[in-house]
Amino acid sequence: MLLKFAGIKKQYAIGLRWAVDDRGGIESIQFNTGLHYGIMLNIEEKISRKLKLVALCDDSHNKAICLAGLLASRFKNLILVHRISNSVFWVCVVKNNAVWSGVDVPKATSGDFFGNYSVVSEVIEIAKAEFESEGIDLEGILLSTDTASEEYPDFKAINFFEFVTQLKKDNKYVIHYLQPSKILLRKIVLLVMLIIAVSVAGYYIQQQRLVTRLLHQQQIAEEKQRQLAIQAKADYFAKLQKTIQYQAGYAVINNVLNVLNYIPLQSQGWNLSDAAYDVNQPKSLALNLVRSDYGTLDSFLLAYSKEPTNGSISADNNTGVKTVTASAITLKTGNTTVSQEMLTQSIPKAQYQLVSYMQLNQELFKFRLKNKSKSPYGVTSAEFEINGDKLWQLMQFGKTSAAFPTLVINSIKFVVSDYDMSWTIKGEIYA
Repeated sequence: MLLKFAGIKKQYAIGLRWAVDDRGGIESIQFNTGLHYGIMLNIEEKISRKLKLVALCDDSHNKAICLAGLLASRFKNLILVHRISNSVFWVCVVKNNAVWSGVDVPKATSGDFFGNYSVVSEVIEIAKAEFESEGIDLEGILLSTDTASEEYPDFKAINFFEFVTQLKKDNKYVIHYLQPSKILLRKIVLLVMLIIAVSVAGYYIQQQRLVTRLLHQQQIAEEKQRQLAIQAKADYFAKLQKTIQYQAGYAVINNVLNVLNYIPLQSQGWNLSDAAYDVNQPKSLALNLVRSDYGTLDSFLLAYSKEPTNGSISADNNTGVKTVTASAITLKTGNTTVSQEMLTQSIPKAQYQLVSYMQLNQELFKFRLKNKSKSPYGVTSAEFEINGDKLWQLMQFGKTSAAFPTLVINSIKFVVSDYDMSWTIKGEIYA
């Protein structure tokens, strides 16, 4: 039954069935009675099994407040009677902060019972007798609502509305559906499985994001490496094209012969013994000098120069080194553009053609090819060395080298011999 008060949304449930048992026993009672709503409280006693105190009712009491339980939580001992209608009364008996269950009442509990006047009065008398026998003072625990004060004049009359509404609501006394343990266990298992699934999914998503981020970083790194490789290849071929342009064999020989035009075999008593030409200083020659009978330390300063210039002289004052520069000459460069396809051809034709030419002219030149190699970009190259005894042979090779646009010269060494010059060229030929 539900008690309702005007102006109050809360409803109070009375006449519930109270029982003490373990969870299995309580569920058996629920199954037999069809009462699946109520409240369930733990009993704090040192006993071998976990017992629970339960108040059962049907679904019509859902969300209502169990009034007897709420009173038991507030009063240690209490006998309270309330008239619901002309013929129906409700009695609440609390003993030691628990709803009293000392009398067997059909379909309800004696401490939370509603019925006609005679049955309720019988329950009250039995409760009073038990309380007196246990020495519980009845004075102050006998309460009668304003509606039942005439029937129970020996009870202290109270304003039941104020009495109930002043009690603070406790959520554990709000009636709700009591989930069977098997279903509850199944839901807990499902909840745990759901939590695990969500956790696994979250971990998987996190790992996927991590993998995606790592893949993205790897792609960025790979793209960066690819761009660097492209740039390195472009830089390599650009440098090679520049080398072929500025160190082309016929151009270098033309330049060195122009510088030699400014060099006599003797100057200021110092004789030229040999000279070295480096393509990195295309207008200069490094000269090695030997002092003649007319040479002096002072004349060394003016040797091969219009103004006194320092050089390097040996400790015995018989030899020295000077560098001369022919600033007025115009340098020649290669004028052939070589394609990457030509430089990366599978058969190094230029090398074979040079070897064939040198074999046909071995009386003019001494030739050696060595240190063949292939770059990471597919360009084959080989170092070479050519020797000649006469300057006119150098001129001849200069004209011939125009037929080999990928032949480059790194250095030329000259040695004076019998008023002529022998020479040695070192360089490379590509493809």
